[in-house]
Amino acid sequence: DFKALADGITDEQAELGQLRALIDTAAMINSSLEVDIVLEQAMDIVIRLTGAERGYIVLADRDTGELEFRVRRENSSPLDPTQPPQISLTIVDEVIETGQALLTDNAYKDERLSSGGSIAQMGLRSVMCAPLLYRERVIGAVYVDNRMRAGVFSEHEKNLLSAFANQASVAIQNARLYERVQSSLAEIGEMRDLMENVFASIGSGVITTNADHIISTVNRAAATILAVEA
Repeated sequence: DFKALADGITDEQAELGQLRALIDTAAMINSSLEVDIVLEQAMDIVIRLTGAERGYIVLADRDTGELEFRVRRENSSPLDPTQPPQISLTIVDEVIETGQALLTDNAYKDERLSSGGSIAQMGLRSVMCAPLLYRERVIGAVYVDNRMRAGVFSEHEKNLLSAFANQASVAIQNARLYERVQSSLAEIGEMRDLMENVFASIGSGVITTNADHIISTVNRAAATILAVEA
């Protein structure tokens, strides 16, 4: 009984440590709009918490379905950004299509994945993948694996990965929205500069007002004609 109690306390302490780390990860993700840098740091934490060897965040193009590897963490080999990672796209596609997290403790012997020839070729063992869900729409997936050991992951690690995926999806969408707003502001600034250059270059006087009849623009020619300061 004492041993069972001690084991239970140890497990609960480990779980508490993982939850605290997940909270710290959430705070880190939401602290910056440099989302790629933050997600790479957060992925390091997830790899450590789950016992994974590698980790990836994969985004799916909404129109074409083409996959983009947004974050890549591979501890055992140097990264070559020109080459796609050696992971199971069968698993990634399955998770993106169904919107359900997937856990397998011995992938190349898993009957559910028997159609994926690359799984056997790569000798994949412990694999987890969770969808990136934003407002009930799957925008990608988080994938981690351990090619050396079977049985590394359990339902607890799958839940942990799913919680991280929920945080990451919000951060990615916020960053996308921020980029879209910045792009729109840049376009508005360019249009304003163009209008000011046009108004300044023509010889006719131009005065514009808003809907409340408040003057918003006066060009140089109009100020000269009316003999007033713009």
